[in-house]
Amino acid sequence: MAMRAPHLAAILDRIRAPDAPYRADAVRRLVRAAWTDAALASDPRVRAAMMAALDDPDGRVRQEAAPMAVRSFEDSVVARLLADDDHRVRMATAEVLACRGDERALPVLVDALQERDPARRSHAVQWLGVLWATVPDPEPVAPPLVGALHDEDPRVRRDAAIALTVCRADRRAATMARLPVRPTRVFMSVVLRYASWRSGGCDCLGRLGGPEVRQALNALTRDPDRRVASLAEHVLQVTRL
Repeated sequence: MAMRAPHLAAILDRIRAPDAPYRADAVRRLVRAAWTDAALASDPRVRAAMMAALDDPDGRVRQEAAPMAVRSFEDSVVARLLADDDHRVRMATAEVLACRGDERALPVLVDALQERDPARRSHAVQWLGVLWATVPDPEPVAPPLVGALHDEDPRVRRDAAIALTVCRADRRAATMARLPVRPTRVFMSVVLRYASWRSGGCDCLGRLGGPEVRQALNALTRDPDRRVASLAEHVLQVTRL
């Protein structure tokens, strides 16, 4: 449904509000509406508002404007966002690029693996997994994912192992053959530690295959959590390991 003129005018006014949270919320609403409305996205008033948002002094506002910039603005604008001094802006831009299979996301995601906060590193690993599944040439994406298998935080190692297993089968097999470390052992040592992780890990183990995986899944059929045991039995039947 097209945005009505009074509603659009109200949002455009709100983008000029003195409080940054109000501006960020207005930009978010406008981006969501323009995402599925080409006419709105090309409206000169909307484009001008987005350009102003990209120059906003508050990173939260620039972060909300980043998705539309990637979709609708020239490469020089995207390059500026990827070099923004606010990590939220850089990541928001990289996430949209990763969804589009654009390798320009890679340097930002790799840099994020050096963050002190493990939640940020885990977030970066998850988007590296998206990029690995979408980019035309996955070769440069695999090494940082493999490196993340040795991160000091178990959540980061878990997400790296999952990212390396959920990619489509042909790409996964081709890349796995060249990896210096198979993620299977790391995956089993980290993901299978907790019941809530084991449940989701069964399917990923089935994707990996191999004797180690069959042994791990057989062990999981005796898991004290019946949900995990049932899922392991199902994966063994479906994959015929």
